[in-house]
Amino acid sequence: MRNDRGDSALHVAASRGFTKICEFIVGENRERTDLVKLKNKEGETPLFQAALNCKKPAFAYLSKLSDHSAPLQDLVRHNGDSILHCAIRREYFDLAVIILHYYDFLSIHLNKKGFTPLKVLATRPSAFRSATKLSWWKQILYYCILVEPVNPERQMNKILKKMEKKSNDENCSHPDNKKCSYPENYTTLCEFIAGFKSLGLLTGNGFYTN
Repeated sequence: MRNDRGDSALHVAASRGFTKICEFIVGENRERTDLVKLKNKEGETPLFQAALNCKKPAFAYLSKLSDHSAPLQDLVRHNGDSILHCAIRREYFDLAVIILHYYDFLSIHLNKKGFTPLKVLATRPSAFRSATKLSWWKQILYYCILVEPVNPERQMNKILKKMEKKSNDENCSHPDNKKCSYPENYTTLCEFIAGFKSLGLLTGNGFYTN
């Protein structure tokens, strides 16, 4: 089942950052990993959609399914743009660093306009101090703010560990688990409903459409 854009449920979940739903769709034992390679009408995979919308947890999960070695065709859409092109164009620079670390071959990939990601970066003035005009007090703040370099592996591991912890907490809160006294978590149910509505599979009255 797909929507008008050709998006599957996994596309929608990934683009919205509903990582838990991505896990459910793929399966606990990863029995439906073939869905990760499905493309919509724009040629975008769920992994591409996660990167396009800067949903880092969903991106981390989907990328981890292939041990961060997804092939080029899964990272590029029909117009030739790669996930690195899109991350830079939308100024998701921290995500761009992560993508470049795991998929370094994208750094020389040309889209159909003949643009490399570096050329796209050159069109983003906000990425460069020399192209940004700041007032005197903002310049003081600029030099006072300490920014740590992005460590791609540490960031990805942090995201994945946080997801694992959240999953364990949700399992602990299940009413069948007598050792825990947490209230039942309804987040996943809400995410499912939102995902189905995005696909157009659920109407406002709660009925499925054909």
